[in-house]
Amino acid sequence: MAALTAVGFALGRERSPVRLLFVAIAILVVVDPLLVWSVGFWLSVGASFGVVAIAPALQPRLRGPVWWTSALAVTLGAQLGVLVPSWLVFGRMPALGIPANLLAVPVAGFVMLYGLPAALVASLLPQPLAVLLMAPATLGTRWVALVARTAAAMEPPGTAAVVVWVAQVALLAALVVRARTRPTAESERRDTTRA
Repeated sequence: MAALTAVGFALGRERSPVRLLFVAIAILVVVDPLLVWSVGFWLSVGASFGVVAIAPALQPRLRGPVWWTSALAVTLGAQLGVLVPSWLVFGRMPALGIPANLLAVPVAGFVMLYGLPAALVASLLPQPLAVLLMAPATLGTRWVALVARTAAAMEPPGTAAVVVWVAQVALLAALVVRARTRPTAESERRDTTRA
């Protein structure tokens, strides 16, 4: 998908992210049809769909600074995108997935954007320079792995997981309700001022 985006940008033909995702899925399945049975592929597709289709719809409904609403919308979009395959395959959704993703996603995004081109350049360099060039991506990858291990180790069992989910949903509902009521109150103030 990143490669298709780069090619489209270079040709001056930017496409919608959802369309690029579907084209990338089609290409990957043609290259390797067995991907349709891969749980990892399902999760990747679901998370990507959540990021490109659900997150943009969620962000305007969240309250707070852009850096926060953007990160939260991407995290929620990814979580909603993997909901069905996670439930079908594992029978549950990780209760700490949202906070873990909030800590990992920004760094993972950097690793992907920096790491892919850096790896291409590093492959042409001598070993010491290649290691130095890849150090930021290596540190970022270690951070994401640490967050994943810690979240998995702290994952609450049974009823406690349900309580954590209910608390997170209640907090998110409060953020969305505040975001929806606030513009209405402000627009009413503007309307009374104009009158």
